[in-house]
Amino acid sequence: DVKTVNIDALALSKQAGNVKSVNIVMLGALTAALDMDYLIMEQALVDCVPEKFKAVNLAALKLGYEECAK
Repeated sequence: DVKTVNIDALALSKQAGNVKSVNIVMLGALTAALDMDYLIMEQALVDCVPEKFKAVNLAALKLGYEECAK
């Protein structure tokens, strides 16, 4: 079965604090849609994203995940 979800990733990335985080919003949504472990994805971001971008990216991941998990 294919799950289709419509989210306003651009608006959510603005809410996270930077429109350039739209890809991370989508990653969060994909994490929820594929029933992946959110904490593993979150830790991957912590491990890979430079410190100055962590807060925005973690917020974007959470917003995308929560929007898709509704």
